[in-house]
Amino acid sequence: MFATNKAVTHLKEPEGAFALNLSQFPGGVLDSLNRIPRDTSGIYAWFRSFSYPSDPESIFNHLIEDIEREKFSDRSGSIKPYYEVSIRSKSWISPGKRKRIKSALCDKQFRDTLLQTLNQSLLFQTPLYIGKSIDLRKRIGDHLAEDSILRLRLGEVKIDIQKTLILLIPNDFELNSSPEIEEFKSATELELEETNGDLITESHEDLYEEIYSRLFSPLFTIRLG
Repeated sequence: MFATNKAVTHLKEPEGAFALNLSQFPGGVLDSLNRIPRDTSGIYAWFRSFSYPSDPESIFNHLIEDIEREKFSDRSGSIKPYYEVSIRSKSWISPGKRKRIKSALCDKQFRDTLLQTLNQSLLFQTPLYIGKSIDLRKRIGDHLAEDSILRLRLGEVKIDIQKTLILLIPNDFELNSSPEIEEFKSATELELEETNGDLITESHEDLYEEIYSRLFSPLFTIRLG
């Protein structure tokens, strides 16, 4: 367990893994990049952050806003040969349930337990986005840029990228020097020659993002390979 209400939280396992709460950096989100070691490769996952005030009325207002927030961007696709369908995120909570939540938040024990749990929210969430990079610092910087696709996609459902969490798990993707990879590439190149180039080469490292996205269904991954 770890508290995600800190700017940086280091995990005991796996070694070197840590979480960044972008809303907790006094110097702004770009200051968070200084916490990512240079020339480090690895996996990263983006999550929502829940940082609420302490008074019951403010907690209630923020909570209802987050509950009713759209969970993903509108999507559309074809059902061949005749139809095209669209799906839209919808979340709604009844007036009666709102009233019960508002009343419960006046109970200090309930309120404290809720806030403590939300500080661990990364453990319960579906990721917003999962990726891998041979240079985590540069890749996260790209995502934080004003015109980044991820920032714009989150903004469509009113999720502020500057109020999110990033889990980073450093790893070694420098596989090109591996004898096994070189042997694989050589054998594949030979097959390509024999089949007039019909095969497509793919190194193992390219499969991490594919596998994790298919297993964990991140909400803002629009297209899989």
